[in-house]
Amino acid sequence: MSAVDELLEAQVRLQVIMYANIYEAVLHYILFELYGDEQIVIDLKNITAPIEICIPEHKKDKISKALVHEEKEIKTYYIGNKKRELTKIRFDEKADAAYQLGLLDEELKNEVITIYNLRNGIHLHAEIRKQISWDLDMSKKAYWRIEKLNQLVSAKLIADNKVAG
Repeated sequence: MSAVDELLEAQVRLQVIMYANIYEAVLHYILFELYGDEQIVIDLKNITAPIEICIPEHKKDKISKALVHEEKEIKTYYIGNKKRELTKIRFDEKADAAYQLGLLDEELKNEVITIYNLRNGIHLHAEIRKQISWDLDMSKKAYWRIEKLNQLVSAKLIADNKVAG
């Protein structure tokens, strides 16, 4: 690239954003469209969380009078599984699921997570906190990981008969 100084840094940032977005889109599609029936992916779509129980008002009055904690309303709930919005699933969770399915090797999993975290560190405050110093090697690594991602994922999709070889 012929860009230097601030222009080179801006170009590197743009490329990191672009490649990280591609990683995310590829993994999202493959996991949820092609491997959606796998237990690993099903588990990604669910979260263990408190689920509130609706109690009739007349019973609720009795409970709230009996159970008072620092003048705060007591909620009744149980811990269970509930559906998770796909947009709430973190990228590192998707990358780990892809690794567990054999779509990525451990090295690539860690590298795409690092590049994705760089993408999220693009904001000035995050950049300062994470001490990110942008350089051309970041852009090169993001670019070359696309090729490795393509090779590994393609081989696995063919082996699993998800696409024609």
